[in-house]
Amino acid sequence: MELAGKEVTPRDLQQVLEMARSQTPSDQHETLHVMPIQYRLDEEAGLANPIGRTGTKLGVSAQVITASLPAIEVLRKVLDQAKLGIQAIVAQPLASARAVLTPDERDMGVALLDIGGGTTEIAVYGAGTMRHVSSLMVGANHVTHDLAVGLRTPVMEAERIKRQYGRALQSLIDTDDMIAVQGLGAKEMQSIPRKLIGEIIECRVEEIFALALQRIQEQELAGSLSAGVVITGGASVMPGMTRAGEAVFEMPVRLGLPAQISGLTDLVNTPMYATGVGLALFGRDRLLAGETYHFDHRSISGALRRMTGWVQRFLE
Repeated sequence: MELAGKEVTPRDLQQVLEMARSQTPSDQHETLHVMPIQYRLDEEAGLANPIGRTGTKLGVSAQVITASLPAIEVLRKVLDQAKLGIQAIVAQPLASARAVLTPDERDMGVALLDIGGGTTEIAVYGAGTMRHVSSLMVGANHVTHDLAVGLRTPVMEAERIKRQYGRALQSLIDTDDMIAVQGLGAKEMQSIPRKLIGEIIECRVEEIFALALQRIQEQELAGSLSAGVVITGGASVMPGMTRAGEAVFEMPVRLGLPAQISGLTDLVNTPMYATGVGLALFGRDRLLAGETYHFDHRSISGALRRMTGWVQRFLE
């Protein structure tokens, strides 16, 4: 962006970010977030904040997160049929990060893995800003599928076994333990060593962490994770997950629990609610920033006030 030799203002920063926002990969994508990594003023790069400096050309290196436009349209139609409006669409890794990462971790360098059912979302932070975000098409559902195939048991039974007996590491299982498992197409139960269950689960868990590490290494960011790795999402609560992650990443791994909440902590103080709590925190941040919303129906305003009061009490 041309500056004509004048000082850089906050408006200039906003304008250059809007220019980055407009550069979507195709007309089938919508830009959700534009997060500056560093600015460039003339020939000087790596600037965190160029406001007040004089130059002729301003540029930005930014992390741009987009989403499929058809998928967004489906979401909007579903919510419209439910008589609900959309205030903002927030990428899942950002919402989870808002709930479980500390400012110090963001500054020092940290990787967040949100391990869900079908995907594992990756977000890497450094110097207080997001450096990388991506998604792996593997998650806890693949563990369930592996158990169903390996034990020759229905998927629902495999899910029960995973939740009740699952351990991310074989070393956490007594070698002699046996459990009863329902067989495919049979009413009688079969006796299965828990060690076999642990072997199946450990292989898939190790793969998830190895793929995440590979993705981070491809971005040349593995060496910048001074604060280690944080895992969250429903699958992260399986016993042994942090130890399994440490074995692959060879750095500290902690469990990410939602923070900055009160009141309903007993209900939501678990990694599986990290995204939901993060969305509530995003909403609170926007309310505190004084952002306004526009609705088509006046009747929504009363509901918004009631919801706003609940959110503020929940997060205060």
